[in-house]
This record gives sequence, structure tokens and C-alpha cells, in this order.
Amino acid sequence: MLNLIKVVQWILICIITSDVCMGKVEENSILIGQKTEIKSIILNETRTLYISLPRNYEDSQECYPVVFVLDAGMNFPVTATMIRYLSVYRTIPKMIVIGIENISQATRNRDFTSTSAKGGAAQRYPTAGGADSFLQFIKDELIPYVDTNYRTHPYRILIGHSLGGLFIGHALINEPELFGALLSISPSFWWNDFEPIDQLKLFMEKQSNINTHLIVTLADEGDAEDILMLQNLCVFMADKGGADFNCTFKHFPDQNHASTVIPSTLHGLQLIYSDWSLPWEVIKSGLRAVKAHYENLTHRFGYDIPLTKQVLHHAACSALVGGYSDIAIEMLEYNRERYPEYTATYSILSEAWEEKDHLQKALKFAQKALDKDPSSEKYQRRVQQLKEKQ
Repeated sequence: MLNLIKVVQWILICIITSDVCMGKVEENSILIGQKTEIKSIILNETRTLYISLPRNYEDSQECYPVVFVLDAGMNFPVTATMIRYLSVYRTIPKMIVIGIENISQATRNRDFTSTSAKGGAAQRYPTAGGADSFLQFIKDELIPYVDTNYRTHPYRILIGHSLGGLFIGHALINEPELFGALLSISPSFWWNDFEPIDQLKLFMEKQSNINTHLIVTLADEGDAEDILMLQNLCVFMADKGGADFNCTFKHFPDQNHASTVIPSTLHGLQLIYSDWSLPWEVIKSGLRAVKAHYENLTHRFGYDIPLTKQVLHHAACSALVGGYSDIAIEMLEYNRERYPEYTATYSILSEAWEEKDHLQKALKFAQKALDKDPSSEKYQRRVQQLKEKQ
């Protein structure tokens, strides 16, 4: 709950400074993204993109997964701010966020629906039925544009709300390998007498294994039958999709159709990256388990996710605090072999050996830390205290 409150606070800041968020930079401003345009041959129109890059993007050579957000005018500030907040605390990785702005309500209805509206809805949605072209635009123009102009990993997430959630189902059916995860928020699966439900079931009947994750959420909409329908749909799809396919459903009865975007996006991101942070059960199982965990992450997300010195250092600290000094030493020694100049390793090694009452080794590593950082008063005091204990 505390995390969500802070996210909302950031979102309010972003909304209040909306000109800044979209690229109008002023003194003391908070910048979350900028606008650019892409000319689409497929759609025969120019589309506006909202782009948010990780902090310090220009100062690194790192590559990042990409989140594509539909209805960017409303949903981009929420999503980009949330991702920036969660990544600071390593709950999720840093990511590039690309928002696709709607030109008008008419083009929104066109882009997000795969078939013409039937019955009484035909007059309300006269432009419906252009989802094939919009998906082709994303696949053949937008994604290559993003991959060419930014440093990206091949893992992509697509987020859509309402009619955008309806489009999520269309994207899964027609390009099941294009996105590693898809978040469908309060989707308009009622379209043409629940036609998308039948399409998704028919599609899954023909699948043996899909490597993606579909998350469906619903607010205080519909009735018990609608909730059960989506629950059953996700169970059916998960059963048919194979070992590498996940499909989950989450009901938010305390949210309405608009407000559910915030908790649904938070829920989706946390679910996709549920074990991005090292679980305690893995840490206390030792270095081999930690390495295996990162090998599994690499397999799941489809790009190399290294076990960094910082991650392993934090794991070692957690192990030491949790009473697993031998495991902490194992991790720290591995870090010392890989990164002999990383001063913090020697400092914590000193504490770990002192925990085991090996004061000579504790002093040895405390002295190494001081040798690497002679001006550190902390290390100076540490060495002096250990000498007095000898």
C-alpha cells in the first residue's frame, strides 16, 4: 500500500507538470518523457510517440526492455512514473517506455478493434475494424524504429486498457511471439457479443507452447458471470498454452473502469517480474542457487541477465544479517575473484569473518579495505577496533 501511495504522489506531480512531462523543460522541472513523431506508411499518417528513458541513459551503454503503452495521452505518465519508481528499488528492471498517442476517438476505435461493429454498436463505432493494420504498424514500423534509435533488449511488454485491452487479445492471437508479456486492463471483450472470447479460445486450442505472459484484470464492471467468464478464460488459456505460457486474472472490485489502470499496471509489472529481486529462499540456499536463479531469468526473458557485483554483494549482506555467514563468505569470495578492486567486498568479508570469531582474517580484510580507500574514517576505525581485540 505504501508503494502505491508514493506512486500516486509521483503521478500527481507528473500530471501537475504535464507540460514538462511531455518535453517542455523549465528550470526546476521534473522530466519524465518527451514527444516525437513517426511517419507510418502502413497507416498513411503521422503518429505521435511519448518516450521515457531510464535515468542516466546517456551515461551508460546498457540495453533495456521496452514497454509499449496504448492510450498514451492518459496512460503514459502513470506507467512511466511507476516504472521509474519501481526500478529504483530493483523491484523491476529499468525500462524504456513508449507511449502511442491516439489521433482521435475515431482512429482509436479503428486501431483497437479487429472487426466491424455489429448491431446497435455499428453507429457508435463506424470506423471499427483496423486492428490488423495497427498491429502491422507496431511490428513493422514502430518496433524497428525503437530498436534502431534506442538501446533495447528483445523483451517487450504491451499494455492496453478498455478497447486497448481488447487489442491485447488481437495482438496475442496474431503475433504471439512479438511480446514477452501483455497486460489487458478491463478489456472490452464484450465486443460483438463476446466475439474475442471465442477467438482466444479457438486460438489456444491450436497452440502447443507459447513463450509469453498474459495478464487480464477487471474493475467493478459487469456481474459475477462476467468475472467467472474471465477467470475461466485464463484457466483455459493457461492449460492450453504450455509450460512457458502464463495467463492470470485479477479482479479489482474496489476500482472503477478508469482508476483500475493504476493498480492493474502495478499488479502486472510486479507479476511479470515477481522474482526479479532475489528471493530470500534463493539467497539462503547459497551461491549455486543464486547463479541458477539468474540463468532461469535469462531463459525466461530471452536476453542475458548477469549476476552483477552489486546484486551479489547485497545478497551476501542479507545472508550475513540472516545468520548465514558461511554463505555470505562464499558469495563475497566469488565477488572478490571477479572484481578484486571492489572495496566493499573486503569490508563485508571482514564482518563475516568476525561473525565466525576469526579475528585475524577479519583484520586482514579490514586492512585490505583500508588499503584501497585510505581516507575512509570508517575503515580506519574498523582496523583500529579489530587490532584492539587481538
